[in-house]
Amino acid sequence: MRTRTTNQSVKLVVRHYISGQVLRQQAVPAGEHTTELDLRGLLPGPYHYTLEVGGAIVAHRNALVQ
Repeated sequence: MRTRTTNQSVKLVVRHYISGQVLRQQAVPAGEHTTELDLRGLLPGPYHYTLEVGGAIVAHRNALVQ
């Protein structure tokens, strides 16, 4: 995922797909990066993760933990 250089906060947020409860947050620096999403310890089920810049969602994907 890539973000422009910014002074705003950039974070990767994992939520439970059904309840919307935030389960993980990871701050990341602005720019182009590759990161691994660590879903260990989460119960089996659907999850949604987003890349947020300054509180706005700029990218999102779903994940299924089995």
